[in-house]
Amino acid sequence: LMNAGIPAGYSGMALYNYQGRDGKLDLQKAVELYRIAADKGVIDAQCSLAQMLIDGKGLEKDIHKAIEFYQKASDSYSITAWKALASIYLKGEGIEKKYFLGRAL
Repeated sequence: LMNAGIPAGYSGMALYNYQGRDGKLDLQKAVELYRIAADKGVIDAQCSLAQMLIDGKGLEKDIHKAIEFYQKASDSYSITAWKALASIYLKGEGIEKKYFLGRAL
């Protein structure tokens, strides 16, 4: 799929690299492929990149950038992104706690 330019194909190969399914874990390649897919609007890629930013896997921890990716996914009605944003705002870890915004999501 990726060779055909199908956006979800990039996300699939990113997951393959992230999980190291062939015995070779390659987080940098996963980040690169997730970014391509996320830029093409693939919701799963946006959520995966956001979580990698929160966990600091493959890139430096950045809660603000993670929120941006989750926001893009939530704009496309991603329940996963809504739940993640609600959790971030309710906990207030690394950002100002926003109880009412977290509850609204």
